[in-house]
Amino acid sequence: MKKSVFNLILLVVIFHSSAVLPQVEEKYSETQIIGDLIVAINAEDSAALDEFILKYVKNKDGASFTKSRMERFMVITGGVDYKGIYDSENPVDNETILKVKGKNYNLPRTLFLVYESSLKQSLREVDFGLYRKVDQPISEESMLQEVKVLMENLSEKDLFSGAVLIAKKDSILYTRAVGEASKRFHVDNRTDTKFNLGSMNKMFTSLAIMKMVEKEQLGLDETIDKYLDESWLPKAITEKVTIRHLLSHSSGLGSYFNPTFFGSSRDKFISLQDYKPLISNETLAFVPGERFQYSNTGMFLLGVILEKVSGKDYYRFVREEIFEPVGMENTDSYRMDHPVENLAIGYSKADNELGYENNILKHVLRGGPAGGGFSTVEDLHKYALALTNEKIVGKTLLEMMWNDYYNTNNYGYGFKVEDYDNEKVVGHSGGFYGISADLSIFTRSGYIAVVLSNYEGGEQVAHKFTHMLLSVAD
Repeated sequence: MKKSVFNLILLVVIFHSSAVLPQVEEKYSETQIIGDLIVAINAEDSAALDEFILKYVKNKDGASFTKSRMERFMVITGGVDYKGIYDSENPVDNETILKVKGKNYNLPRTLFLVYESSLKQSLREVDFGLYRKVDQPISEESMLQEVKVLMENLSEKDLFSGAVLIAKKDSILYTRAVGEASKRFHVDNRTDTKFNLGSMNKMFTSLAIMKMVEKEQLGLDETIDKYLDESWLPKAITEKVTIRHLLSHSSGLGSYFNPTFFGSSRDKFISLQDYKPLISNETLAFVPGERFQYSNTGMFLLGVILEKVSGKDYYRFVREEIFEPVGMENTDSYRMDHPVENLAIGYSKADNELGYENNILKHVLRGGPAGGGFSTVEDLHKYALALTNEKIVGKTLLEMMWNDYYNTNNYGYGFKVEDYDNEKVVGHSGGFYGISADLSIFTRSGYIAVVLSNYEGGEQVAHKFTHMLLSVAD
């Protein structure tokens, strides 16, 4: 009997001890983690990615972030070739940066492995970025040959539909159109086809504002309550926000692409005044000027201010002040319900019998100050030349617009601003369902790259062009 009681007590002690002992988390070598990550990406299978995350990423938020980012990465790259560990100039003790090359665009990329600690045995999350370092300079001739091969491959794989142009100042080095402007009628894209610009309109709006500043019709530090009544926003907001805040995306305002917009018929939004119901209930996310937050609403309100000060319709003002003087004959915010000639329809991949759907019921019926206009690669080349030759606004204002005010956001006043060791690249990109666009102006070398697409993903071509043009030896 005593023996039985003793055995029972022993079992209880053993059970209790095993319950309170901490579970020993399995540790892995970084070599194993990197190898398994590359295998998961190249499997192009979400199940392989899930298996990797389950094994290596224990943090719930980190696992969710890693899955969404790596799924996107797999689609963009179509798999990668591992090129090694990148030695960062500013290393972080719990982070490793990998260099890989995507197979779809032959584009160098970085993978950021963020660990739970400097021991690098358990991942917190994985993210990706661009690789801009020039490893080996190339000749202009080699760059153009690589561009030709790239465009052929993308066309054959149906990864790109649109038009591209590469120039050095006023000399066009390469231009090409692939894919179809209309899949319904099988109309081919051309180099003079009009493509949707997405957010690239923000450049035009900002330039129009700066022309008014140059003429002393506006002041950058004026608060916008001077121009917007309370049918747009409460005075408690407008008296805190300046023109400068709107230009630099530091107003604290958000985006009118909200549930009300997506739940409404597009024909409700034609004139700028029609957008009041989408904007009037907005609040500030932070004190204006405190930080950067990309804002469609902020840029849109600059268009409203243009109308107020000039007494002209926004579309007429931009046409007369920018497009016509530059000779941009095929650029405007064309209405999608009008039969505009030679205009591309946007397409997204879709799970239907045709493999695609168009974006007519998703996009705006007419673009405006924050985006949605149309242009051609040829017109945007003219525009880039006019900018750099100071034909639209003077050098002082251009330098003001082409300054990165928030350091890490690569944005000035209505322009992207990318600073490299020996180059500054300015311009803007745009994207929405079924469209992607980019203009990159290399202010020192004189290169100009334009990518306009009626597919999503054209920004990958733009990234590839930028990487190649940065690599061209002087």
